[in-house]
Amino acid sequence: QLTFESLEEVNRKAGLKSYPGEIQADALLLQIAVNNPPAEQFAPDADRQGYRLWQIRSAINAIGILGFIACLLLAVKLGLDVYMVHERTGDTLAQVEADSRRYEAMMATLPPLPVKADELKRIVGRYDDIKRKSPSLGASLSRISRALEAAPSVELKSLDWTLAATPDEVTGPGSPAPSGIQYVVIRLDAVLPLAMANDHRGMIESVDRFIRALKAQPDTDVRLTKQPFETESGKTIRSSKEGTSAEVDAPAFSVRIAQRIP
Repeated sequence: QLTFESLEEVNRKAGLKSYPGEIQADALLLQIAVNNPPAEQFAPDADRQGYRLWQIRSAINAIGILGFIACLLLAVKLGLDVYMVHERTGDTLAQVEADSRRYEAMMATLPPLPVKADELKRIVGRYDDIKRKSPSLGASLSRISRALEAAPSVELKSLDWTLAATPDEVTGPGSPAPSGIQYVVIRLDAVLPLAMANDHRGMIESVDRFIRALKAQPDTDVRLTKQPFETESGKTIRSSKEGTSAEVDAPAFSVRIAQRIP
């Protein structure tokens, strides 16, 4: 079955806005080819060179537009980040100002200090610095405690310590700080039981046991600086506290310990 339509109606259906009034349908055929391009390409490559250039130019323009959109989005993101940073900075400054006012109000309620707050901070900082640089006596005191356990007859009376450059260096409380500190020197004053006042052999054994326990640790120089009895040449051995009176004191002795600072 064949259906005949007028040329004007076919042109209108094909989307051809203007068409010649003559009977030829060349414009209509071109419009139909544009609307439904065939899969086969009949034009030679030389004739399609302008079309290829147009495709390349269109691709470059599309890439440029995409790059511009990406840069625009990045700029928007960076702008939002800067805005948020400014907002947080303002909030932080406001919080700092509020904390400063609260601190000043709290300080105003406290009693006045003998020194200014800045001076007190400097003193505390100096104290922390000295404390950090000072050697720890924990290990040395632990050794002395173990030595006292090994010699239960020895009773510690006093302990004093100082810093020295060598084990033989003698410094006092008022002495200036030595240069090149390498040792902690500890002076111990201890006593033996009163029942051992006349037992010189027992005193010697107890003191020797105590000193051997102290010397068990490496890098430690232990010296007995005072015997629990007097041993002057040509005289009878007697207790260091023995006198003319009838009262007898417990035998006392002193030990000097020089421990190298690690």
